[in-house]
Amino acid sequence: MHRIWIGLLACLLSACTSTLVEYPAQTIAERDAYRVIEDVVMAQPQPLRPTSLYIDRNFMGFNEPAAAGEAVTVDTKAAGERIYFNSIDAVQLYKLRGRYTVQLFRVDGQAQRGFSMDSREQAERFVDAIEYYRSQAPESGGFN
Repeated sequence: MHRIWIGLLACLLSACTSTLVEYPAQTIAERDAYRVIEDVVMAQPQPLRPTSLYIDRNFMGFNEPAAAGEAVTVDTKAAGERIYFNSIDAVQLYKLRGRYTVQLFRVDGQAQRGFSMDSREQAERFVDAIEYYRSQAPESGGFN
């Protein structure tokens, strides 16, 4: 009986682990990269979906007041979240139970943010898009 429980626990744990998917980024045009990022970010599940998205060569901004046509304040919560492209050290693609997650990692190895999607093709295009903006980002001044 003890062996059965150990076997069941091993099966359960292995079913809950994601698999790293090796994918070398491909070339993508800026307009396509922008559209892919916008589509993926705005398709996130409701609690993770921002009300607005701003993308330029420096960063992706989520819930940016200026992008939503709101007055910009000094309140950091109202200012939204930003991911500076030059602060992204690695972009990794994972598969878990038929869904794909693209995880962004900072230089210190800490996960920055993950984006979930249904198709591998969309996940690969998202990797391409993030890598495009990473390659265009100016050097970091050490503040990101």
